[in-house]
Amino acid sequence: MSFVYTETKDKSIIVKDPIYGQVIIETPFSKIILSKEMMRLKDITQTGFSKFDYPGLQHNERLSHSIGAYHIMKQIIKHIEKKVKQYGIKISDEDKNIALCAILLHDIGHGPFSHSCEGVTGYSHEKRTRDILLGDTEIHKILEEEFGEKAIKKIASFIAEINDEEIPKNSFTNLFKSLVSHQIDADRLDYLVRDSYYANLPTAIDVKRIINSIGVIINNNQEYEITIDKSALTSIETILLERYQRYRDIYYCKSSKLMDYLFPKILELYKNDADEYEDENIPEAFKQLAFNHKNIQLDEFLKMTDEPFEKAFKIISQKRKNPVLSYICEPSNIKEYQVIQTDASIKKLKRKLKKIFPSLDIRNTLAIFELNSKIRLYKKDEGLKIDYGYTIKDVSESTNLIRPQEILDNTSIILNLEILRLELKMSKEEFESYQKDIQQILLDLNKENEEFELKYIINKNEIKEIDIISAFIKNGFDLVNQEEKENHDEYYDDKKLNLLKKGSSIRIRKIKENNKTKRKGTYKSKIAESNVYSSRTEIEENLQTDSIKEFFKLLNDKNIQIEIKYEDLAKVLIAVTKRKNMIFERNESRVCLSLDYTKYENILNKKKSSERMLEIEAIGNVADRIVLNDIHEFMQKEFKGKIKLIKQSKYERGIGK
Repeated sequence: MSFVYTETKDKSIIVKDPIYGQVIIETPFSKIILSKEMMRLKDITQTGFSKFDYPGLQHNERLSHSIGAYHIMKQIIKHIEKKVKQYGIKISDEDKNIALCAILLHDIGHGPFSHSCEGVTGYSHEKRTRDILLGDTEIHKILEEEFGEKAIKKIASFIAEINDEEIPKNSFTNLFKSLVSHQIDADRLDYLVRDSYYANLPTAIDVKRIINSIGVIINNNQEYEITIDKSALTSIETILLERYQRYRDIYYCKSSKLMDYLFPKILELYKNDADEYEDENIPEAFKQLAFNHKNIQLDEFLKMTDEPFEKAFKIISQKRKNPVLSYICEPSNIKEYQVIQTDASIKKLKRKLKKIFPSLDIRNTLAIFELNSKIRLYKKDEGLKIDYGYTIKDVSESTNLIRPQEILDNTSIILNLEILRLELKMSKEEFESYQKDIQQILLDLNKENEEFELKYIINKNEIKEIDIISAFIKNGFDLVNQEEKENHDEYYDDKKLNLLKKGSSIRIRKIKENNKTKRKGTYKSKIAESNVYSSRTEIEENLQTDSIKEFFKLLNDKNIQIEIKYEDLAKVLIAVTKRKNMIFERNESRVCLSLDYTKYENILNKKKSSERMLEIEAIGNVADRIVLNDIHEFMQKEFKGKIKLIKQSKYERGIGK
């Protein structure tokens, strides 16, 4: 850990801090730091499970942060003293001492992995801090001896929601309280810089400049209030934006969000199978939290740090008594969790997997779950005032960069196929046979609502499949997968072909593949046409029957506005396609090439026709669309006069014949 100190003859301590260099802490604050309740913070990581994504964060513990915040608070108080001294105002030693104690002790109530523990116990670290300060603890005895019993309640009120009526609203005690928890406070100024340092992320926060810009005013309620001079507005923008970024990048990183979700599940699974681990040396602190998480007594809680829990994870992960529990206790498996960025709901994914695996317990599976990340850029109700000399404005009124309504709000679906296999109790060989179906589900879920594709008509039989493959390989592509299928498509429109006129289509497709038949309903609407490719929005749903009514209802449920009414729909075209799909990859860009032989039956004019067609669609990353231009160039060179670029969909071509 990063906490290193030496003790002087007068009982002060000198801390070697990687952020501020030497930090000198005089008595009685040095006595507080060396108390057993404070020293336990050496083994509690500042950012919990984020250290699995950022290894440097394992050296970032709560004790060093508390000392860093104390160091900043001390500088702020010294600066404010100078500010108010010119008006003949003196700040009492009691006010200063209470503020310094509060910031030094503000995190003493944290449990293993910091905020992650609160999700298990349902008991905030602020309340736990209150219990430590007011309880039978070494900290309480030191505070009582040095500052008196009344001061302890004031210190606790800075951290927890305790109403201390003895603190006047127009006092410096109340002013300093805002520097423990506020938009710009000593706590935040330290943790943003410190967390960035250990995560090896750049920071532009200028702590010294912000401290020197702090001012004090009397507001309309006759209370002291912190302001920031207008000259430091850029610094304030920086700290608010970096806080937003650190939540996105560190506090809501993959390992942190995953383990916040899995930590209570680990404890629950262990509790259910505790007898299986009776012979193992599982630490008592881990057992206590597993069996009694809602009623942890203070003396039990104070024995809980990261170390016994990490030891328990290691023991359990090395045993195979419960394979799922062993798997989720191994930190290196975090990389195996897939983050599915899709607009589809988790219910939809579970429903699709349930069709493949009827025995899967969808309600209790740990293989599929949802994670949400939410943080507001700026809370106006905790306002931060900018001092222009002639007027005071809220920071949100002083800059266009800070908008109170802006929220980081992201929901992701998480899938782990190994946990799925373990829950189903399948061998790897048996599970492998389902991989294709699973990947198709993921492909469907992740498919862009907007499709980009090149289309060519192939003249008679002048081009063979091997010629096309050779052309792609010659131009740097690798053939990574191929499959054959047969599609039976039925297109619907009204008698005036209004969907066709607007570049839209409704299709019911039956797919024959591996002796199975699947049904899908698709609604497409044209967006644009470039010189090379056409683009359409696409909404696709799996169906149980061939009924157009079923699909039309699904579209209505999604609030999709269709150009025509259901009662006007009629089957207007049948297209049967024998298709060979080939996936090509170059520099991580992927395209799907479909070689089609299609027979059309135009029901309106009772004509039949056929054609060979080549469709090339960009899949995966949006940047893959760029490669379509390059493909078109070499296709024109390789097959000049043998292919013809078209923009129409199959529906448009089939109806036009």
